[in-house]
Amino acid sequence: MRAKRQKDQRIALTSKVSALTEDSDYKELLDEAMQELDRQQEASNAEIERLTTNLGDTESMYYDAESDKEELENILLGLRAKLEHLESRFNGKDSGLPALVKGAENDLYEDEILNILLDVLKPAYNSAKQFSRRRDVLQDLIEHNKPNSLKAEFFEELKKELKDYRSLTPKLREIFALANIEVVTDGSHNKAKFIGEERYGVTFAKTASDSHAGKNNVTTIRDNLF
Repeated sequence: MRAKRQKDQRIALTSKVSALTEDSDYKELLDEAMQELDRQQEASNAEIERLTTNLGDTESMYYDAESDKEELENILLGLRAKLEHLESRFNGKDSGLPALVKGAENDLYEDEILNILLDVLKPAYNSAKQFSRRRDVLQDLIEHNKPNSLKAEFFEELKKELKDYRSLTPKLREIFALANIEVVTDGSHNKAKFIGEERYGVTFAKTASDSHAGKNNVTTIRDNLF
């Protein structure tokens, strides 16, 4: 409104200047007035540019804050799930000398390495010769190292939620957090990865392209992260 009013004033003054062909004093006065209007117009334009820049900065800060909030929520969900599992898993847990010395890798979710070893031991036990020493040792290890139920529970919930997958939901984030997995936005895709670990990740579309997308995502997650 202010800019339009100034424009109207300039047009009116220009007309007056054109009409005053003989009175130089009035023409000089009007020229000064027009110069003042020009200064006001420049000031107005500068103010508009400043406000536009501030608006852009505010929008950028908002999106940065939203991204930080999403990351913190993922971390919180993961820590909460880990705490709940620790409380239930290690109350009264048996202790003893380890059969293997732990290497440099750490669990990315609770008892991850134990679960992987048991996954390897079970087929080895099944293929071992009956009544052999190998079979008895493998059986003893399997019986005294019960698998963590977290992995099975995770995939059971994940398959239910991804059965009719359309887009990422808060419920789906909670399920991923059970296994210490966060979901981050990467352009037109979402990326599922272990919190604090960049070596492994699964990328999937923000919105499903067909009815098989959810099932395919479960298979890809199992193959790459577990």
